[in-house]
Amino acid sequence: MRLLLSALSILLLTTGCASVRLQTLGPGEAPTVVGPAVRTNRTPLDPAMACYNRKLAAALAGRKLQIAVGEVKDYTGKMSDTEGTAITQGGSLMLFSGLCKLKDAVAIHDRFDMRVTDAELKYIGLRQLGDGRSHDVGGKQVPWMPYFGGTIKKSDYAILGGITELNYNIQSGGAEVRVNQVGPAARVYTMSVAADLRLIKTQTLEVVSAVSLQKQFTGFEVGFELFRFYDLFADNDLLDINIGNKSQEPLQLGIRAIIEESILHLLADATGVDYADCLPQSWRYPEATEGDKVSSEASTSAAAAMEAPTRKEPNDSHSVESRIREEIMGVAPNRRSQLLQLLLWIIDNEKDSPLNIVHPVKDDRGPVSSEKIDAEVINPEKPDAGAINLQTDDAGAKPK
Repeated sequence: MRLLLSALSILLLTTGCASVRLQTLGPGEAPTVVGPAVRTNRTPLDPAMACYNRKLAAALAGRKLQIAVGEVKDYTGKMSDTEGTAITQGGSLMLFSGLCKLKDAVAIHDRFDMRVTDAELKYIGLRQLGDGRSHDVGGKQVPWMPYFGGTIKKSDYAILGGITELNYNIQSGGAEVRVNQVGPAARVYTMSVAADLRLIKTQTLEVVSAVSLQKQFTGFEVGFELFRFYDLFADNDLLDINIGNKSQEPLQLGIRAIIEESILHLLADATGVDYADCLPQSWRYPEATEGDKVSSEASTSAAAAMEAPTRKEPNDSHSVESRIREEIMGVAPNRRSQLLQLLLWIIDNEKDSPLNIVHPVKDDRGPVSSEKIDAEVINPEKPDAGAINLQTDDAGAKPK
């Protein structure tokens, strides 16, 4: 009985994590479950956005960037039969909200949804739109609003892009232990989302900056299970208790944070005002290590070597002999015989070469002298300086 009461107490504690109450909102209505109050939708980057707002406004000295918001679509193509799209379709709306956090330095222009504006301009053209007053047009009082153009302000830049990656189950794992059908369990998994945004000049369509940011999301599940027979009420009772908790970082909130940091990156590229010191410490990029610098230098050297022109030798017997002589003269004497063996492959693939070299072997008179071979190869006065013929029989005992 004590075990049962303990399990029920734990269950009540796990369900009481959120603030939930019942409230009757109208006479005669059934009580409605009411949770926490409505609040401003915050992200981990709110302090960074406020910091950059002050920093950018001070750098612009009263001037504001004229930023137009275009379409930020979901390009992942991930769908669910029961829940619809896996990724928010409101990327542009998140972009509006993020730019509004920089209201002291940015003026926002809507280029995402022009339906209302287009409809009113159409009504003006048809002389159907009025404001309840009379207007003087050509000496006549008319009830419709005249329009002479030029009321829509231009923008300097526009932000476009989309959410481009949704990678499920990058890594997952877990453990479960049962002793007599009693024990804990734990599981963890990781996924990621990425977005690609670009900043363009509205008049020239020149791409000023582009950024691709990704974020990983982690979820976990823990639990405890009890499955046993107990003599609780004077008879054998089967007791099955499962207690657990499952939590995951909000996916759509993470996408909002990705878009907000993309805003900081794009505007920093356009204005030259850095935002790195405004980011939380946990969001800052790590400094390059010494190993990264060495790797970068090695990559640069390799790229330069690939771009350097290579010298090509003519494919004849004299060029082959010249290469062999140069290679042999450049190594120590005790390594020359090994080098000759390595050059066998080159010589076998030279169709016009008169060289016929095989592995030096020992016979009754002792090992073949590498010094003698070197002298024959590099002696320019010998008629057959480039031809060395050291052949053995099948047993490899005596040279022919």
